[in-house]
Amino acid sequence: MPKAIFLDRDNTIIKDDGYFHDPNAIVFMPRAVEGLLKLQHDGFLLVVITNQSGIGRGYFPESDTIAVNQKMTDLLREQGVRLEKIYYCPHALEDDCACRKPKPFLILKAAQEFGIDLAKSFFIGDHMKDMDAGRAAGTATLFLGSPDKSPSIDLAARDLEEAAEKIADYEKIHSRVQA
Repeated sequence: MPKAIFLDRDNTIIKDDGYFHDPNAIVFMPRAVEGLLKLQHDGFLLVVITNQSGIGRGYFPESDTIAVNQKMTDLLREQGVRLEKIYYCPHALEDDCACRKPKPFLILKAAQEFGIDLAKSFFIGDHMKDMDAGRAAGTATLFLGSPDKSPSIDLAARDLEEAAEKIADYEKIHSRVQA
C-alpha cells in the first residue's frame, strides 16, 4: 500500500491572505516546491485536502476554486511535482458538513480511492484543524509554523522543505524501532 502526504493548500503550498480565489495570483510559499519534490522523491503520494468556505459563504463561485486548483496543479507539474488529487470542502463552518476539516472524511475518501496506508502517511498543515483531521484519520501530523504544545502534533517545521527533512528523519527512526 502506498504512503501519502496529505497537505492543506492555503498557507501550506500557496500564500493566502484570506479566501484566495484568483488563479492568476498564485504565489508558492517559500521552499514549498523543493519540499514537495523531496517528499515525492521519498515515495509519498501528494494529496491536497482543503477547506474552501468562501464558496459556501458566497464570497466566490466554486469555479474559482476549481480554477485555482487546476492552475496550482499545472504550475507544480511544470516543476516536476505531481499532485494525485485535490479534495476540497465547499461548505461554510455553520453548514456542519461531513467533509470539513477537522473531520477526516476527505482523507479517508482519498485513502480508499488510492489504497493509501494511513499509518505510514502524514498530514501537513498550518492550523490545528489540519492536525486534528490527520490524527482522526490515523496519520502522523506535521505543523507548519510555531505550534502550541498539542497531542495532535507529531512534528513541526518552518516550511515544506524542512518538513520533508523532518519526515525523512522520522521515518528512519521509526523503521529502526519497528525492526
